[in-house]
Amino acid sequence: MSEIIDLKTLKPDELIIRIANKDINISNIPFEIALDVIEKFDELKLDENYSKRKLLIIFQDIVVKMLHEADNSIDEKWIRKNVNAFQMMRLIDKIVNLILDGLGIGGKQDNTKSLKKK
Repeated sequence: MSEIIDLKTLKPDELIIRIANKDINISNIPFEIALDVIEKFDELKLDENYSKRKLLIIFQDIVVKMLHEADNSIDEKWIRKNVNAFQMMRLIDKIVNLILDGLGIGGKQDNTKSLKKK
């Protein structure tokens, strides 16, 4: 007897982000982006002297990649024009945690706290 696993049925709950009158579905996170997030986390854990600016730039890059993947008209310039600082922090928290949870290492918590400077 054979077993068939239909990967099309393994989908996360749909998550829509609304920015500047655009509804962006960020539910489908490419594995490549997930690997990039893990690599960035590992780099930051090794570098105890990273700056808050470096951390925010890394997270901004992840947000841009994720939103661009969902809607190819979105790029860094579009994000900087249409997203304020508070919204960016919420996007960072939501997207990074969504990726880590999807990989089974997130625990549905704020994983960015462990990387924040004290």
